[in-house]
Order: sequence, then C-alpha cells, then structure tokens
Amino acid sequence: MICGWVPDALRLIACSRNGLTADEILGTLLYGMGYMGKRTVTLYDWHLFYSAAKCVFYEKPSGLIIINHEHFTELVDFLLLGM
Repeated sequence: MICGWVPDALRLIACSRNGLTADEILGTLLYGMGYMGKRTVTLYDWHLFYSAAKCVFYEKPSGLIIINHEHFTELVDFLLLGM
C-alpha cells in the first residue's frame, strides 16, 4: 500500500460523493488520520500540492474539490484503493 498524506488526500477525494473542501481534507488528515506532531500537514503543504496538481482537480463554486479527469480517477482507484 502506498503511504503518506498525499495518497491519503487523494483517497479521501476519490471516495467522497460530491467532493471535499480543503478544510475538510486537512481536518480529516490531521484529526481523523493522525497527521500530527512530526507528520503534521500544514495549509502550506496542501497549497503546494494543490497548485502542483491543480490540472487534475476541479474546485466547484462551493469550494468542493473533485478529481476532474477520468483517467486520473481510474489511476487512484487502481493504485490507491485497490479496485
């Protein structure tokens, strides 16, 4: 299994029905998945990742982030979710 906060964030987005906001993703990573202490994921970390991978995401006017490309969704499903 591929580990780390980036794959976990991608899993969260892929498993959400209508997408998640950046705050929901960070909150789940920090408090739900334990990325605290030495493993803390900051808002800066998120912005660096999001800006680098922005071409595969779509942010709805409501702030919900979804994966925008079918092939990338299939890649996440196969590599990260084992589907």
